[in-house]
Amino acid sequence: MVTQTEAIRWGLEHGLSLAEIRRQSEHLPQTLLNLEASRYLSAAGMIVVLYDTILTLPDEIRLIWPMPFGVIKAIWFLSRYVVPALIVFSNYQFMESRGPLSDHVSGDSPDNLETAPTHHYLL
Repeated sequence: MVTQTEAIRWGLEHGLSLAEIRRQSEHLPQTLLNLEASRYLSAAGMIVVLYDTILTLPDEIRLIWPMPFGVIKAIWFLSRYVVPALIVFSNYQFMESRGPLSDHVSGDSPDNLETAPTHHYLL
């Protein structure tokens, strides 16, 4: 957990004034509450997707697997297995169990963050 001193130091190092840090910290309790709710909803959505996958697996084996491989079957398997894998990965990144977040990019100095590549995953 980040201490108040560390948060203030980070804000000052990134060009925020003390007034801006104070103003943003007023919204912190609601932001943390929203983050916690988002984590639970994300986990619930993941469970629903995985439950649906398990429930419909027998029909998939009977109807989809015997079909010759083609575009339709490829799209089916991508949507069926890649999307849930990305949802699980996204939830893992979103949960607290993965460790603390950092604003540093591996292999880059903190001074070079503006030009560091960023990746966004849309699910």
